[in-house]
Amino acid sequence: MVTRFPLPDQRQFQVDFPKRVYIYNHCLFDKYDHEVISFVVLGDDRPNWRPTSYKYRRWGFHSRLKFPMVKLLDYQAKWQELEQSQNPFAVIVMAHLQTQATRQDVQQRFQSKLALVRGLYERGYSKKEILELFRLIEWMMVLPAELEDEFRTELRQIEGGNRMPYITGFERDGIRDSVLEVLQARFEAVPAELNDRLKTIDDRTVLTQLLRQAATLSSVEAFQQALSQSQGEN
Repeated sequence: MVTRFPLPDQRQFQVDFPKRVYIYNHCLFDKYDHEVISFVVLGDDRPNWRPTSYKYRRWGFHSRLKFPMVKLLDYQAKWQELEQSQNPFAVIVMAHLQTQATRQDVQQRFQSKLALVRGLYERGYSKKEILELFRLIEWMMVLPAELEDEFRTELRQIEGGNRMPYITGFERDGIRDSVLEVLQARFEAVPAELNDRLKTIDDRTVLTQLLRQAATLSSVEAFQQALSQSQGEN
C-alpha cells in the first residue's frame, strides 16, 4: 500500500527546505508504516531555486531522498495554456502568479482579479466550483478598500451579463446570516419573521448597513424599525 501525503506548497526560499521534506517523509513513514511519496510544489519567485533531493553520508553510511518538484513560476510561460485549460487548478496557478506579479501594482491586480473572475463564468464551471475558486482568488488577491468597492461594482456587472449571480448571491446570503447571528448573540430571542424579511433584501449596501445596526442598536425592536425604514415602510 502506498500512502501519499502531499507537502504544502513552499512559497518562500528556505535553505533547509530539502531537509524538512526529508524529515516529514521519514516521520510519516515511521508513524504509519506505509510508503510515503513526497511531492513538492514551489510557489516562490526565484527561478533558479529547484531543490529535488536531500542527502548526507558519513563513515560509509549514505542516506538520500529524491522527490519530484513542480515550479509554479514555470507556468508563466504557459499562460495561454492555463487560460484555455478547464482544470480548476489552472485558475489557482494563474491567481498565484498574478498575486506575485502585482505586489507593487494594485491597479494591475484589480484588472487581473477581474479577468480571473470573469474567466470562471466563461469556462462553464458549476456554481459550486465558481464559489470555491472565488474564495481562493479573494484570499490570494487582496485589494485595498477603495479598489475593493470598485471591484464589487464590476463583479455585479459581470454576473448580470452572465445572468448567474452566484458570487454576489453568495455574499448576500452570508451578510443576511451574519445579521441574524449578531442579533441572536446580543438579544437571544429573535422573531422568526426577521429572516423572511431579510431574504427580500438584495441590495448589498442595505444589508451591510443592517449588519452595522444589528451590532449597535439597543434592542430587537429598534432593529425592526430600522429594517422597516430600509424597506420603505412607515
